[in-house]
Amino acid sequence: MICKEYKNSDIEIFEKTTSYKNQDNNCFYIKGDLYNKSNQNFGYVQITFDCFDENGNYIDSAIDVITNFISGNKCKFSAVCSKNVERIYTYKLKEIYYN
Repeated sequence: MICKEYKNSDIEIFEKTTSYKNQDNNCFYIKGDLYNKSNQNFGYVQITFDCFDENGNYIDSAIDVITNFISGNKCKFSAVCSKNVERIYTYKLKEIYYN
């Protein structure tokens, strides 16, 4: 499962995301790198992915929060979903919220 690169005016996903389910099949992780390409520091960044089953039905969201994201820096994210993990087939970026 790969999410296409996402770009907006200030923060972007740098390269591609990867995903996996843990051994116990009770958590689904989406990992990648964010890049703050703005001239601003952000105290709060939330990245949200919607997770779907193989029929395209929404299951739940995977979310991660980054604090103190400095201008020009890259940071790793690990968004987690723990609901109906065994049914997750694909995912799509919903939003990158920041302030």
